[in-house]
Order: sequence, then C-alpha cells, then structure tokens
Amino acid sequence: MARRITGRLIALTVVAGALVGCAETEFLIHATKQLDRDEPPAAARHDPGDPVPKGYKVGSAYEIAGVWYYPFHDPQYDEAGIASWYGKQFHGLSTANGETFDMNTLTAAHKTLPLPSIARVSNLENGRSLIVRVNDRGPFVNGRVIDLSRRAAQLLGFQRKGTAKVRVEFVEFAPLNAFATADSAYGTARARRVQAAEAPTVDRVESGGISVEAVEKPAQADIAVVDSPDDGGGLISAQAAEIEPIASAGPPIFIQVGAFANEANAARLRGQLQRFGPSQISKIVIDGRTLHRVRIGPLASVQGADETLTLLIHEGFTGSRIYIAR
Repeated sequence: MARRITGRLIALTVVAGALVGCAETEFLIHATKQLDRDEPPAAARHDPGDPVPKGYKVGSAYEIAGVWYYPFHDPQYDEAGIASWYGKQFHGLSTANGETFDMNTLTAAHKTLPLPSIARVSNLENGRSLIVRVNDRGPFVNGRVIDLSRRAAQLLGFQRKGTAKVRVEFVEFAPLNAFATADSAYGTARARRVQAAEAPTVDRVESGGISVEAVEKPAQADIAVVDSPDDGGGLISAQAAEIEPIASAGPPIFIQVGAFANEANAARLRGQLQRFGPSQISKIVIDGRTLHRVRIGPLASVQGADETLTLLIHEGFTGSRIYIAR
C-alpha cells in the first residue's frame, strides 16, 4: 500500500467506517442487502469489469479499516456524490500508482477507477467543470465519492468550503508518460489543444453548457479561464476561486440504504428507517430488471448527511451511501 494511504489512515482514525464509491448501476447490483437474501453477497458477485490496456492499474480488492473496496473499470462510470480535497499533509508523498502527489496539480483520488485515469468532475453547486488525473486511491471517509487536489478544489470553487456536491465521469485512460500540471490534467507534453478564434491553447471540458478552460501558457501566474453564466466569463485567479461564494445549494442530498428486487422487502426496510428521518421508495429499471431503492431524505446539508450516514453504519446498515439527485 502506498505511503500516502498509510498516512491518511492515521489521519482518519477519528472517522467511523467507510463506503465503497461505485457507479449508480454497480451500487444497485452489488449493494449489501439488509433484508433481501435472494442473491449471493456483493463480494461473490463482483467481476473485474472491462479489460484495461497494458500499464494501467485496476488492482485487486483491498481492505481499509475493516471495509472492502473493489476496483472496477466501467467505461460508463457516472456518479454524483460529495467531493473533498487534500493538500499539504500529503504533498510530496507517493500515490497509489507510484506517482508523487503534488497539491498544486490537477489530480484526484478515487476508490475504484483504474489508475491513471482522466475524469470529469463537475461542481453541481456552481456549474464549474474540470478534468483531473486520477492517480491515487481514496477518500476512505464515509460518504465521499472523490478526493481532489487543492488546486482542483480551488478551480472548482470549494477549497474554502471544504466539500461540494459533484458529478464524476470517467473520460478515458490518462497518458502514462505525461503527468498533471497546475494547468492540465494531461501534463503539458500531451495537453489537448482546442482551437478557438480568440483564445489561447487550452484544455476544455464542457458540461451542461458550462466549461472551465485551463490555459496551457497563461499570461499571468496561477490563472484559469472560466466561461460560465454565473461568472460572466474572463479570467479569475485561484485565490478568487478559493473565496468565491457558492451560487446555490445545488441538488438535494439523500442516503440510499438498499435496493431490492422484491418491493415488500423494500417496504420492510423503510419501516425500520423511520427513526432516521423521512424516507422514500423509488423504482429504477436496469437491464430489464426493476429495483426498488430505499432512501432517506432529502437532507438539508452535507454535515447532516454525514451524521445520519455515520449513525446508519453504526446501526448495521453498512451498505448505505450518500446519493445526490440529478
């Protein structure tokens, strides 16, 4: 296990439990069933996913603080959840795939994505979107879907706040011979070039009509081009991004406790959850199969969701996870 993961385990001893951050479909199929016993345990049903090219690391299942995680390559990976960030405490330490963590570059840690990967992270609270190089494992904290470098958190506008509701999408495998910089998740050696009539060479990611562009050779230090209806376009500094207020609270937060083929089992679980707050059952069809999802919420804040999630896990509902409605 990389030195940074060991260091983070020491730093996180005050946090109770952890969750596997999986895509929505994977979670529904492999979630721990509290009442439904018509399928084998998640670990027995897990498969390695799609093959990956030579030189990339998916890795075997691993255990952190009593919780098992199952790395898995899903080209369609697309999940909404809570992002956090990490910085000075781990700056200069080795990542899970042997790179050196630099808090000033556009990188991230994820529990299950192949290493290294390129992921698109969109802040659902302010509309900003950014590409990052996933080169580490984590975050091993309840209810977190991705851990971003300080630089990435700055540009997405939540460094000061600490967490944000985000959407994480797998884009492609990252170049093996190019490393992230402060301006590019690909590294300057293989930065994507987008030609625009009145713009420099940039990395561009668009999501819902919003784009964040990282200038490869900026005219002034530590800047990013932000093209957003909320920001009005133009240049902003990373310092400004750090203190920028969040435009809105974003989509509501729920905690998904289980998913069942049998609706009666879903109803029974919902009955057990009344003491944790308002709950609901929603249906979803995956590969022709109807599943009944049991969720608590909506919850008013990330802090409230964290507290409820910790309580659920303590009470034995270990398959619970934070879910962001989109």
